[in-house]
Amino acid sequence: IQSASSLVKLFLSNNKLKEFPMPWKCPLETLDLSYNSFTSFVCSVDMVWANSLLYLNLSHNHLDAISGNVCQLNALQELNVSHNKIRRLPQDRYWCCTNLHKLDLSYNKVLTAKYQGDGTGFTLRQRLFKTPSQEEYQEASTDCEFPVDLFAPTLETLLLNDNGLLVVPPSVCRLTNLNELDLSNNPDLRTLPPQLGNLRDCWQLRLNKLTLTELPKHVRPGVLSKDTLAFLRATLRKSVPYYRMKLMVVGIQGYGKTTLLAALKGQPLPSNLSTVGIVVDEWSVQISTSLLSRIGITSGIGPTITLSTWDLAGQSVYYAAHQMFLTPSTLYLAVWNATLGEEGVENLRSWLLNIKARAPYSDVIIIGTHLDRIPRASRESRVKELNHMIMKRYDTKGFPKIVGYTVVSAVTGEGITELKELIYKKAINSKEQGQLVIGKQVPLSYIQLQDAIRHEADRRREARKPPILLEEEMLALAAGNKDNDIHDHEELALATRFLHDNGVLLHYNDQLRGLNTLYFIDPAWVCDLIASIVTVREKNGYVRDGIMLTSNVRMVLRDPRFPPNFIPQYLQLMERFEIALTLDDFQILIPSMLPHEAPGMKMNELYRLFQRTSPDNSHDSIQRNYQMAYVPSGLWSRLITRLLVSL
Repeated sequence: IQSASSLVKLFLSNNKLKEFPMPWKCPLETLDLSYNSFTSFVCSVDMVWANSLLYLNLSHNHLDAISGNVCQLNALQELNVSHNKIRRLPQDRYWCCTNLHKLDLSYNKVLTAKYQGDGTGFTLRQRLFKTPSQEEYQEASTDCEFPVDLFAPTLETLLLNDNGLLVVPPSVCRLTNLNELDLSNNPDLRTLPPQLGNLRDCWQLRLNKLTLTELPKHVRPGVLSKDTLAFLRATLRKSVPYYRMKLMVVGIQGYGKTTLLAALKGQPLPSNLSTVGIVVDEWSVQISTSLLSRIGITSGIGPTITLSTWDLAGQSVYYAAHQMFLTPSTLYLAVWNATLGEEGVENLRSWLLNIKARAPYSDVIIIGTHLDRIPRASRESRVKELNHMIMKRYDTKGFPKIVGYTVVSAVTGEGITELKELIYKKAINSKEQGQLVIGKQVPLSYIQLQDAIRHEADRRREARKPPILLEEEMLALAAGNKDNDIHDHEELALATRFLHDNGVLLHYNDQLRGLNTLYFIDPAWVCDLIASIVTVREKNGYVRDGIMLTSNVRMVLRDPRFPPNFIPQYLQLMERFEIALTLDDFQILIPSMLPHEAPGMKMNELYRLFQRTSPDNSHDSIQRNYQMAYVPSGLWSRLITRLLVSL
């Protein structure tokens, strides 16, 4: 074979070769030695083919190391050493591969010891709370590092899946030209370093079969790589603890939701007027030191928590819009009138089912009001009876997690202090994906953008301008902040998701009709928008038997606060939550405004039709088939939930 002086490609795979002959002079570009029995590969390939060999395949052998001769192949573009027994990589000084594009180290036994330097590993949690600097991380090393200066300009694909990685080598985070990185199936790899977010061009980050408990659900394996990397990049920013949470109060009109909130805040009780739409306010809560031990805080001072309180109107006209505002990371107060007994308990069902459908892992506190109207002589036994009824009916599958139930009186103040302590305790211990909601580290730029949005919403409300921003306007708001690091669409998407979940704005990542291009910075305005269409006949007389002409939407939304140029987005918003469905280019269906009478023919007409189609009475049943152009979003999850409840 050494006489083949013009040989360019050599394929010797699937043999039982244990040794390779002395290299000979030829312009060899491809060498495939896969599926053989090499235990080492130390022949002097670099002496002859250093400037010609482009592709080397040594996969499916028994190699325990990459030899220095291989590292000296200057022209090498692709190296495949997968399915071997390699445990560590050669040191930086041995590498000379200045043109390497792809390195496949998958299915080996590559290990990475804990980061050296301070003797400890930098997990994501430590990064958030201990805050080691980026320089400290980059100066740390493992026993499996890559020659960054050599590989960074050219290496595009790095496969490290199915090894024994304990941590991601810091040098990987500096290979900024990577567009494909596979870390899948490294069972002991539990965290990703924030510096991995620096791989901005990595369009394919595979993390299959990894238990990454510290990543939020929306950036875990299976989602877009850019979202995961953007999240990791966000944790590198200047961060501050976030002591804010969304508190949503739901219940039927007249049950005392607004009065209850006023009593909790220590404000004068309002007059008996129904809430219109949604009232979003803030409530700063701090429990006195003497009461901390009662809620499990035995040392120090409990932090002041700012609760963004959402008081949802209880009138039926607003029911259709409520589901739009139900988000995770929220503490829900489900309010009912204790004087109504079993009827009041039953009225909780629809609210709890809605919470389960839209925010299935959120905590709910069930609160009975009007305790002062229950006779004092039987009050204690009656409250126990009602609480037992609630527990039996709703503390089961198909409903959200009930973390407390109590009965109070906003008028006399009975039970209000205990309820305040309960809310504080549940808020401070609330978790999302295993991480505490209160006190979590959040980029300072998010907080500054939150404040800027609230000021802009106030300004537009006073000027009676629509509280709608486009992406360019959101980025401009962010750019005006001192510590801004939100510069592109991906970073804005993460910030927006955070602000949406915490009740600062509303944004839905729905590309149909361009809904995702709008940012609603006043939730109450959105509720008014929906209520203008889904309302009583006196306010919207254009609906006939649940059907409305699309051309009439403009007539209903005559208020200058609702710009007509965004009508397609309004309709898509309502379709997203099944508030209204487009039948065709000219009509929309509003299910909540369908007539109460069941559709169908009169019985005498139905009987004549039955006789005409089945004169011999051979059929004794009537079937109605429904053909659906598409399955509405959330239909199956709601159906399953209701089936579970009915079992």
